[in-house]
Parts: sequence; C-alpha cells; structure tokens
Amino acid sequence: MVEVFPRLLPPLWVTIKVSFISLFLAFFLGLFLGTINSIFSKFNPINLISRTYVWLVLCTPIIIQIYAAYLLLPKVGIKLDVFWIGVIALTFNSTGYQTEISRASISSIAKGQYEAAKTLGMNIFTTMIFVILPQAIKRMLPATANEASHLIKASAVLSVIALLELHKAAINL
Repeated sequence: MVEVFPRLLPPLWVTIKVSFISLFLAFFLGLFLGTINSIFSKFNPINLISRTYVWLVLCTPIIIQIYAAYLLLPKVGIKLDVFWIGVIALTFNSTGYQTEISRASISSIAKGQYEAAKTLGMNIFTTMIFVILPQAIKRMLPATANEASHLIKASAVLSVIALLELHKAAINL
C-alpha cells in the first residue's frame, strides 16, 4: 500500500479536477436551463429546445456522449486535450440532470411566493433572482451532492478516451 498510494495521487487529482469542474459548469448551465423551463410556456421554442436537450441526455448512455465528444469535436475543428474533452462530455451529461434538478426545485416553491412578489411590483425576472432562486438553490443542494457522486463515478468511463484517471491507474498497477 505504501508503494502504490503515491502512484495513485496524480490520477486521483485528475478525477477530482474533471469531476468538480464539470459539476461547477453543469450547475450553472442547469440552473439557467431549469429557470428557462420554469419561466416560459411549454410551447415556447426555447423551452422545447431545452426539453429536447434534457431528453437526449437522459436517454443516451454516458459512454456514447463521451465517444461523441471525443470523435465529433475534432471533426468540427475543435481540437482539445483529452482532459478538456472529458470535462465537456461530463458537463454535457450533468447539465441535463442539473436542469431537471433546478426545474423541480423551482416548481416546488409555493405559488404564494410568486403572488407576494407580484404584489410588491416585481417582474418575473426580479422575482426569480431575489425570491425564488435563493429558496430553490437550498432545495437543490441534496440532489446536487448526489450528482457530484455520480460524476465522480462517471469519470471512470473517461478511461475509454485514454484519460488516465484514478480507475484506469488502479487497473494498470
């Protein structure tokens, strides 16, 4: 154990970095998309695009999304390091889940909060920023912690695109 542990530290650091960069980006993208889903009607084109994105993410395996990022990004002229391709793939995946977490959290806020803000003269965007989102973010935290756990586990799949993270390093010992 004393011999092996130092060799696992650099891949462990890669796993932590790729997971938490992806979680950070996905949290804010998901919050934005979840807010859009809550504000606009179901038949608005923006909402339809957002819902299609969520459906696509939730209905495809993460390994397909990783391969798609790895193989398609260079085809469109985006040449990145394997680490950043992994971040993009995990962010793409996690944003779909974070969008649903955000939408559900916003939907769980009582309608009386909207009515009270409207009574005070706030428009929908001010209401969202100062009344609804602070309450919704508190409700999002447990599910976001679960998503962080999911991302750490999903980072093991990045070994298919030759990213040396903790799982691949442990297998190669």
